[in-house]
Amino acid sequence: MAECIHCATGANYDQSRQAAMRPTYDLYGSRQADASAVCALVTAFRSVSFVKHSSSYVGDYYRGDDVSAELMWTVRPNVLEDEEGPFCYLEEYREFPFIVQVDAQDSADSISALNSLRTEVPGAIGLVFLQRKNGKV
Repeated sequence: MAECIHCATGANYDQSRQAAMRPTYDLYGSRQADASAVCALVTAFRSVSFVKHSSSYVGDYYRGDDVSAELMWTVRPNVLEDEEGPFCYLEEYREFPFIVQVDAQDSADSISALNSLRTEVPGAIGLVFLQRKNGKV
């Protein structure tokens, strides 16, 4: 996986692109113990190329575009640590070490692709559907 040039140089990721593109998203939980393993499963399933990013808030996470379906995949740790110790990013899903977010563009085709994934993903790569949201995490 490639390293994000923005993260490596300390520059900010283009958050305006993210905000403009992704109003609806689904969250999945992964019981895999390693982010690379989660990314490899998604890559084998959808040919998504992930790029590693770093954030002071969530640590290392991975983002990749699924161009054919206008979807963006993000794999992030659910267990984080700060000066007070470990905590869960999404406490209600503490049994999942990683959260996979699949963002859709605001188009009928993209939302349709998101809907299709809901039935395909659990059987194909073992992610557990958690919820759909409109807006940002």
